[in-house]
Amino acid sequence: MLRKLNIRFLFWFFLILSCILIIVIKFSPLKDIHTSQIGYLSWFHYGYELGETIFGLSISYIVSCIFYFIVVYLPEQNKRKRAMAIIENRIDNILGDMGVIIYYYFHKNSITESNDELLKEQVEKINRIDPNNKMNFSYQYIEKSTGRKVPFGTGDYTELMLLEEYRSGIQGTINSIFQIPVIINIDHDLIVILEEINNCFLFRTVAGLITARKLPERYKIATPEFGKNLFKFYLLYKELSKYIEPTEYTFEQTP
Repeated sequence: MLRKLNIRFLFWFFLILSCILIIVIKFSPLKDIHTSQIGYLSWFHYGYELGETIFGLSISYIVSCIFYFIVVYLPEQNKRKRAMAIIENRIDNILGDMGVIIYYYFHKNSITESNDELLKEQVEKINRIDPNNKMNFSYQYIEKSTGRKVPFGTGDYTELMLLEEYRSGIQGTINSIFQIPVIINIDHDLIVILEEINNCFLFRTVAGLITARKLPERYKIATPEFGKNLFKFYLLYKELSKYIEPTEYTFEQTP
């Protein structure tokens, strides 16, 4: 991402610089000072020739930018939009499942969203997954077409059951996205985010707990890093939500 930002900065820097140089050399009150044909106004010997060379290079750069915009950038943007339209619903489903996991633990631990530092401190204190008790967590999603709230809930699921089911669903959806041919047209940063979600430590913790449940009861399994992994999961959720307008979920709890 840093490399991409550097390239973008250089692109705009040289474009702006080229425009400024053209104005100074050809259209500003200083345009005559660069010419060696007026000796006492010349900046230096062969200033005129240098000015013409810089002018030519600046024009060439601007023309190449226009060519790139028309021939490369616009077609790539159209391909990217078509690709996003194909996977948008799947991204929306991923965001929905991630949101339920995150906001369940926020609600359970009386955490409200705030600045990242304070939120990180609160979330990282969570160090336990309850594998036995039922969750009974209510949530609602708002239909984009009608604005109607549709109620849902976790019902008799335990935390571990829900995490395992959503882990499986999210990873399955991501893997299905990676198998679509248009994946080559999707923004590279989005692919990176999806891959990080697919292999996040939260999911590894859940997979480990599922395996540990098969061990004899005398083995006590602790999850001291669960809060840290959950906060990283939350940050990935926020990054992914930048790419589409996700279905809005609310988490009002009914008595």
